[in-house]
Amino acid sequence: MRVGFKAVIFFVFVYSCSLDTRDKGHSKHQKEIVLQQTVRDFIGSSEDHDYFLIYYFDGECSLCFDNVVNLQKLVEVEFFHVASISIGFSNNSLLFDYYKTKFDLGNDVLFDAYDFLAINNQDLMLNDVFLINRRLEILASGNPLDNVRVLRNYKEVISIHEK
Repeated sequence: MRVGFKAVIFFVFVYSCSLDTRDKGHSKHQKEIVLQQTVRDFIGSSEDHDYFLIYYFDGECSLCFDNVVNLQKLVEVEFFHVASISIGFSNNSLLFDYYKTKFDLGNDVLFDAYDFLAINNQDLMLNDVFLINRRLEILASGNPLDNVRVLRNYKEVISIHEK
């Protein structure tokens, strides 16, 4: 009986971590994403990247950290001139740092200690991915790891904007 209960708890946890990663498109109201100055500086100084995948995730979710790793691999394989920027929110900096170390992410993940993204982007969804350009315009959203249609959409959006 205990094994069954643990299995149910595990699946509830997995489901809750992936709830907001479906292909849903970004809000028509929010055309630009508001980012911290350090992220804006990185985007502005990046000469090799024209587009950026912003992954905003729950920094207390180990599966979300696994998504960070897989998203970085996807960007390396599928996209040219696209950089992956992962920003985690957590009330527990020790747990965030533990997962960051466990997944060997070093400086590849940013810590949003004050929930800056959610406060300044009302339509932003936790555990979602946004394709943006240098002007911080949201071109598309959805998690390309979970949905092949989102991946195709990202490629189409990039090809349209490169013309």
